[in-house]
Amino acid sequence: MDILKERLWLLALFDRYGVLLKEANARMFRAYYEEDLSLTEIAESFGLTKQGVSDSLKRSKEQLQHYEEMMRLLQKEKEVQHILGEIRKDQKDKWLLSKLDELEQLL
Repeated sequence: MDILKERLWLLALFDRYGVLLKEANARMFRAYYEEDLSLTEIAESFGLTKQGVSDSLKRSKEQLQHYEEMMRLLQKEKEVQHILGEIRKDQKDKWLLSKLDELEQLL
């Protein structure tokens, strides 16, 4: 997985499971992946070493991936989007298309 894809994957995982992380770990994850702060900047902000921040980010990443393995929210969302796309393909009914749009917005 290239760097950009991995980053987007991790951000998607964080959107779904970030609330399950410890608050400090979630804040560091957000600072690194969403705010694009360096390990040094985060370490200074949290009063930790760069290695401490790196370890925290690694643990958070592993936890987020574990949550996805257990709950599969992203996988299920992808499958639902595929099914909705299949239903939408040859659909001409405007009411049904609007309901499909509503369902997609919920995902």
